[in-house]
Amino acid sequence: AHQVLISLFWAVCPFGDALSQCAQAFLPAVRSVPGRRKLQQQLVTLGVLVGLLSATACLLPLLIAEAFTADAAICAAMRSTVPLLVLCAALYPAASSQEGVIIGSQDNAFVAKLYALSPLLTFGLVHVLSKLTGGPTLAVAWMAFAGFQAMRAVGFAVRLATTPVNEPAECRLTFKG
Repeated sequence: AHQVLISLFWAVCPFGDALSQCAQAFLPAVRSVPGRRKLQQQLVTLGVLVGLLSATACLLPLLIAEAFTADAAICAAMRSTVPLLVLCAALYPAASSQEGVIIGSQDNAFVAKLYALSPLLTFGLVHVLSKLTGGPTLAVAWMAFAGFQAMRAVGFAVRLATTPVNEPAECRLTFKG
């Protein structure tokens, strides 16, 4: 069941990755603050829309689980875990577009801090959920993965909402002579 779910997740990830890369490539070139803010908002909005499309695509195991396997137990496990897959698929492009905006704004220190903290929070979540459910299960793994995606999305959204738009430093060559 996990193999099918994670394969579907990885199949929709490139769309979020493309948004992140676009933000990283194009934001440093936008010098005017109004133009920069508009581009940031468009990229984040596009991330949410792509997330909704990705989530919709990840509903396949609910509708046609038997297309992936004939084993009834695996089909049942997939169907019970699909809501978490859908949540992860919805959050990933939204978080990725926000992450790209932050990296494109050269706020790499924030991204580094968030990713330094994320393993602690994710493993803590796995530990707590495992204790509550009687051990590690497929659902616990996907709950932790959804928690990680939610942490990224919320962390980046808060950063974008609370940080003023900064223009990248202009590179100037000076010759002393």
